[in-house]
Amino acid sequence: MSNPLASHFLFPEPDIIQLVFNNIKESYVFLDPDLKVVYFNNRAQEQAITYYNSELYTGMPILTIVRESRKPILEALYQDALKGKHFLTETEHVLPDGTKIYFENSFQPAYNADNKIIGAILTSRDVTDKKRSQKAVLESEERLQFALEAANQVAWDWNLQTNEVIYSGSYKKLYNFDENDLKADFSDWLSRIHPDDRDKMQEIVSTHIDSRNPDHDSRYRIRDAEGRYRWIMAKGRLVSFDEEGKPLRMIGTHTDITDAVNRELELKQVNDRFTSMMRATHELMWEWDIENNRLYRTKDGVQNVLELSGDNTVEKMAPMLDRVHPDDLENVKQTLNKVLQAPHRHTFEQEYRFRQKNGDYACVYD
Repeated sequence: MSNPLASHFLFPEPDIIQLVFNNIKESYVFLDPDLKVVYFNNRAQEQAITYYNSELYTGMPILTIVRESRKPILEALYQDALKGKHFLTETEHVLPDGTKIYFENSFQPAYNADNKIIGAILTSRDVTDKKRSQKAVLESEERLQFALEAANQVAWDWNLQTNEVIYSGSYKKLYNFDENDLKADFSDWLSRIHPDDRDKMQEIVSTHIDSRNPDHDSRYRIRDAEGRYRWIMAKGRLVSFDEEGKPLRMIGTHTDITDAVNRELELKQVNDRFTSMMRATHELMWEWDIENNRLYRTKDGVQNVLELSGDNTVEKMAPMLDRVHPDDLENVKQTLNKVLQAPHRHTFEQEYRFRQKNGDYACVYD
């Protein structure tokens, strides 16, 4: 049956097929059962000259252009193709300047109109750009992985439609999970949150999604592979929406802050013990930030020792000196000046009288 489109262009149909094959980027070589060349396109000829330093010709045994070490491998692939099998391989060629070129090769059977195998077809496609892109992505992922691990961070990607959660390798490493320990599901993440934080986190996530606000921060505890709870700082961002504005995907990071939280708790315990001790002794603790000229004093000490308002715990030094008895003021100033002029001097002692709220003077020892 004639092809009306071919007739329109005044080309015989075989010539159109030849035209198509000679203008595609892939190389095609058709081999007979004896692995001799029956047909090849222009691209195949270019590759043979460039990478094998040989020209193709009809009737040429295809194995004559390859290295001796590769002949058994290629012959086996061709023979399998003649048996109806299909294989994909990848080859690397190094140009004189050191540039590496990669090809994806397909070995497959060639069938005639009666569905009988009459030969083999070799197709080669240049995948150098793809390989370079894959390498760039891999290197980028490695850098990201290193940065996350160095910062005690992990990354995650949540599909809001399927509830699938993908974790970075650093996530499993940080929390000591094996490859198959984590279920890629939102419910699994939720089940590992500390019971006291779970409802709060459900509300935070739900509110975040409904608000359409792209970013959110949260802090909570999550169980690791050993059953211990770790404190984390989570940051999330909505990055994909459907046509109606419904969120489809959220990505984010977890930063392990367990050590920092433990230090905060330890510091709070120390401060609480110190505060209790100061209350028991009825003493006043004060600190002078010389650079900013701010004076910090314990609230209970201000009330118990100086009998001033407990809210007046931060002020400048001048108002404090105004309450020193006039007969003691010069000595107090001299003592403070000596400390300022001798940074190596870490301690001092002085006694003076301080005016209380009712106007009476209390004897104070610093």
